[in-house]
Amino acid sequence: MKKFSEKDPDGRKLFRPADIIPIILLLAVPLIYFLVGAAAENDGVYAEISCGGEIIGTAALDINGVYSYPQTGEMEFTVSDGGICVSKSDCPDRICMMTGRLCRAGETAVCVPNKVVITVRGKNGKDTEDIDGFVR
Repeated sequence: MKKFSEKDPDGRKLFRPADIIPIILLLAVPLIYFLVGAAAENDGVYAEISCGGEIIGTAALDINGVYSYPQTGEMEFTVSDGGICVSKSDCPDRICMMTGRLCRAGETAVCVPNKVVITVRGKNGKDTEDIDGFVR
């Protein structure tokens, strides 16, 4: 095994102490970008709850609480830790409950039997992610 100070057959050093600076920068920039993005991710994010294609309510994801609406039947929506989930549903399969916690703009949960759609929106009602597809 070669030491750091050993030279190539061409006479060049394989690793110099100054090489560590670009390596640290290459590792630090994505890490900083990830940490800043994660901190600002839920800034101004809210959930839009609709039933039968009509918006029946909105919930800010930074305020914890439990919501229910008469139009949705026995469904309950729980907002906690910057996300929203369906915590109670009277539909037969309860697939909407298995969707889990939605916290990023663009995420959606659907309860087909109750005709309920939960969509997480970003600032100004816009999603931060593009739509990949649409099925009707």
